[in-house]
Amino acid sequence: MKIRKKIKLFLQEIILDKKTIIILLQKLTQAVLGILFIFLVINFFEIEDQALYYSMSSILSAYVLFDLGFFSFLLQKSSMYVGLKNKNLYWSFFLWNIKFYFLVFLLILSLIPIGFLFFGYEFYQSYFYEWIFVVFIIGIGFAFQAFTNIIEAKQFIFSYKMRIYSNIFAAISSITFFLNGLGFLSLASLSLGYILTGIFYLNKNIHKILSSTTTKINWKQNILKYQKNVALYFAGFYLFINLPVILSHNLFSKENVAGIGVTIVIANVLIYLATSPIISIIPSF
Repeated sequence: MKIRKKIKLFLQEIILDKKTIIILLQKLTQAVLGILFIFLVINFFEIEDQALYYSMSSILSAYVLFDLGFFSFLLQKSSMYVGLKNKNLYWSFFLWNIKFYFLVFLLILSLIPIGFLFFGYEFYQSYFYEWIFVVFIIGIGFAFQAFTNIIEAKQFIFSYKMRIYSNIFAAISSITFFLNGLGFLSLASLSLGYILTGIFYLNKNIHKILSSTTTKINWKQNILKYQKNVALYFAGFYLFINLPVILSHNLFSKENVAGIGVTIVIANVLIYLATSPIISIIPSF
């Protein structure tokens, strides 16, 4: 009887909890998306294009470095304002981030010439417009992905629904791209999903953001001390996950590069699924 009671309590506290369910759904859709990418790349691309796809993905993943880890700090900072019940500070912080991530977007555009230099003139001739499009969309999408972290502090369930819808849109758009011979554009599919869900949110709340009283945020005093701690982690994680593909692009055969790329995608899926849901709990202040 005690065991049955404990199981029932466990189900009530864990499985039936709305926040837990939405987190699991988001993780599931993200994992399925990663597996879908592998399936599409293997079935629609020759081995040379597979190697190029994973190399492009590794270069593009550098976008996470351009805000020096500030992305991971947004939820905690926003939660503090929500905990203080200060709506003006919250919306003012949102507005500050719109400006900040516009600057980050401009920095991310530097990946355009970096990609052309890394892949060479033949790539420049063959994928000029595709590369510019993908970098441009990823730069914008990173901003909207960051905004989702701010939204999470105030509307937890809604923010995870945004992520789930973004994953679903990415899956549908990726299949569409590959079926139409535009597989390389799928590198921007998830960013497109975040842009669409983010525009929907901003359309409903832009007046609150713009009408907030501007609060000056001292980046050096209030943010940098935390940012330094995560910037090194993001740089290390990026190098650990993506550097093998980048280095192998010109050193090994295309088969080896493609194999390493698949391994990295699978590793990312496993790491994502293994991430403790504790990181998704809103801090209390």
